[in-house]
Amino acid sequence: MRSRYPHRSRHMAENNTRTPDRLDTIESRLRRLEEKIDRKEMREAAVEPWQYLVRRQHPWRKQLYIKGRNMTARQLVGSMKANQLDEEAAAADNRVPVEAVREALAYVESNRELLETEAEIERLMLSAPGRTLPKQVGKRRILR
Repeated sequence: MRSRYPHRSRHMAENNTRTPDRLDTIESRLRRLEEKIDRKEMREAAVEPWQYLVRRQHPWRKQLYIKGRNMTARQLVGSMKANQLDEEAAAADNRVPVEAVREALAYVESNRELLETEAEIERLMLSAPGRTLPKQVGKRRILR
């Protein structure tokens, strides 16, 4: 018996021949994602006595970052103070444990000189001729 839709069976046969190639492509993508995750985890180094603060490689910045986040301890504390948030609200707002906020507060308090020095370096770098400050608009970064 002939199919009423011969083009469908031909299309299904073509898809079946492409399945191994598609699986290879998916497997390759998964490998690349795993490598990216491994590199991200490797670039964070634990620092005693902190549980939620880590060291990252940076050309000049030495302050600690919030583990698993692209945020320094100073940025967390600064946003907390600017928005007048308590520890629990800051933790919820940044989706981090309250203990991470407490560690960031303690770290910022005990490393004030380092953080002020880094803030000054950043201001000087951004005020250099030819540098532009990023302006945040929605989720995109637009240069002024």
